[in-house]
Amino acid sequence: MPELPEVEITRRRIEALLVGRPIRALHTTKASYFFLTPPEVLCEALRGRCIDRLFRRGKYLVGQLDDDSRLLLHLGMTGQLFSAAATSLRLLSATARASLPPEAQLRFEPDLHTHLHFEFEDGGEGVYMRDVRKFGKVLWLAPGESSPRLDRLGVDALEVSGELLFAASRKRVVAVKNLLLDQAVVAGVGN
Repeated sequence: MPELPEVEITRRRIEALLVGRPIRALHTTKASYFFLTPPEVLCEALRGRCIDRLFRRGKYLVGQLDDDSRLLLHLGMTGQLFSAAATSLRLLSATARASLPPEAQLRFEPDLHTHLHFEFEDGGEGVYMRDVRKFGKVLWLAPGESSPRLDRLGVDALEVSGELLFAASRKRVVAVKNLLLDQAVVAGVGN
């Protein structure tokens, strides 16, 4: 599962591609448990909108839109968020990767694991969300709508203090690993 460092690196790399660019269209695969918001609702809600800010809350990426709605993206175990111009061999299947020389660089072509595609009004490179196992999640929140997924998260792992961990450990008998993995105590830590 992408853990906090990988999610933060993804946020930093993808932020310039998402923030400030009006969305012309959002292309999705059919409805599934990957989409917590039905794809047709998601597409309609984001069309013409602009992501003003992209931040991370635990392992969630949160896009704050220009109408005060929010887009939550969770990468799950195998999720990837990347530019249409990506040339990473990690985007290929193991079989396809094995048939290429190490120096080969390929432009990404959407496949059946590509569940989300942001197309922008400026005609520039799009952004894709790909998840082989579909453990990732996509959720749109209307302005003012709360999210139990975010509300239950504890202090971010990059902001946690020894005092907080000490206080959390005093409330119950729990193994240290289980305490650290509890997202309600420390958001973003994983196995």
